[in-house]
Amino acid sequence: MISEKHAVLIAEFAEKAAELNAELADVAKSRNKLIRHMLRLGATPSELSHVTGMSRMRIYQIKDGK
Repeated sequence: MISEKHAVLIAEFAEKAAELNAELADVAKSRNKLIRHMLRLGATPSELSHVTGMSRMRIYQIKDGK
């Protein structure tokens, strides 16, 4: 049986993980918006791949809204 102390601790970690996941989703959304903007300004997928460390395929997916 799990103790009350451990149950509270697990719940706190779960809440923090949910908060961080939401924050990460917001950051990724902002990053993707900026990548699409840079592509419209003429940046190439290769340039963005180099700068972000993401694959060119991922840059194309972001460009296509995936």
